[in-house]
Amino acid sequence: MKFAALALFLGTISAQQFDEELINELKIEISKAGQAAIEKEANDVSATMKKIQKSAPVRNLESSLKRFAHTKEVQQIDQLDKKFLASPEGKRLLAQWSDVGQQLKKNLHATKTGGLHLDNVDDLADELEDVADEFKSLDGSKWDKAYEVAVNRAFATKQA
Repeated sequence: MKFAALALFLGTISAQQFDEELINELKIEISKAGQAAIEKEANDVSATMKKIQKSAPVRNLESSLKRFAHTKEVQQIDQLDKKFLASPEGKRLLAQWSDVGQQLKKNLHATKTGGLHLDNVDDLADELEDVADEFKSLDGSKWDKAYEVAVNRAFATKQA
């Protein structure tokens, strides 16, 4: 269960969950006015973040997150990560993520206007599908259970 949530968090979505005909019909077009509106909103968010970065609530949140990160329960998750990544299952998952990175490196290019363009979405989608399959194969495994216990312990602390 935790692996499925992590897969969604990392942005991998199984294309098999959707009707492929609908996916093929999905086309997104943004007018120049729409693009300007999106850029304005992004700049507004950036400006607001700069204004509040030194505020008390942000400082308090930062110190709370640091305290949480240094709990023994979170350190146990780090140790579990190392064990998992050294296992055959972890190595397979890393290899799949590496394939995603290679596709991005090969097909993602900066545009003259400062944006990004992805040349081959299908190859990237295939690689992300492989990652999703690896996460799915971990559902109910000893790793899934170990992570569920470790995460529950970490979020049961007063720091969380």
